[in-house]
Amino acid sequence: MVLVAQEAKVQKFIYTSTMDVLDISPGEVFDESKICTETKDSPYQVSKQQADLYVTKKIFTEGFPAVILHLSAVYGPPLVTGTLNAFLLKFANNEVPVSISGGVSVVYSDDCAEAHLLAEQRAPIGSRYLVSERYISVSDMAVEVSKHIGSKVPAELPAIVAKGVSFVTENYANYVTKEEPMIPSGALSVVTDGGRASSNKIQDELGWVPISFEKGLKKTIKFMKAENLIN
Repeated sequence: MVLVAQEAKVQKFIYTSTMDVLDISPGEVFDESKICTETKDSPYQVSKQQADLYVTKKIFTEGFPAVILHLSAVYGPPLVTGTLNAFLLKFANNEVPVSISGGVSVVYSDDCAEAHLLAEQRAPIGSRYLVSERYISVSDMAVEVSKHIGSKVPAELPAIVAKGVSFVTENYANYVTKEEPMIPSGALSVVTDGGRASSNKIQDELGWVPISFEKGLKKTIKFMKAENLIN
């Protein structure tokens, strides 16, 4: 895409990256100002680090007119497999036997789209913006889902126990059942880092105003019901 954009001489290229490439410490506020220089754990994270580095080099060595957006966990319509939506849907359908200790920074899908439009219209070339509405714990997600449809709020597992359950059930699923494990390691890695994303820069510079998780979840649950996804 970058090479084609260069050939076409596009005036601005919006690269969708992730907060996973940023320097995140558990329990601390982070923003787009510091990129993590250490190799991350999962193949997904490593691929994003490599792509981010590629686009950044293009910007500074070839004058490629790109703006980089670092998305937090996206939820809301459309329901893409493997996103935070899948987690919310499992809560709605009482398919989460235990909750995981930790949380994640989130953003509603429409707000994510709006951030891209504002970046195209107003962002300076070479700038970066972290796109996030708030940090929310997994337990609070379950509580908010329950408020809308009366689903159960599962008990919370300590982080060290959740890691053990994830390791055992994922290996059992890979080699025996071939079904999804109780706690996928990918989901566990997302919610146990626990950094609090700050979107002050995109709000101050581009005028981006996200809706609250409570309002976004209400829209998401309504969409799930319309699609007959909730039992």
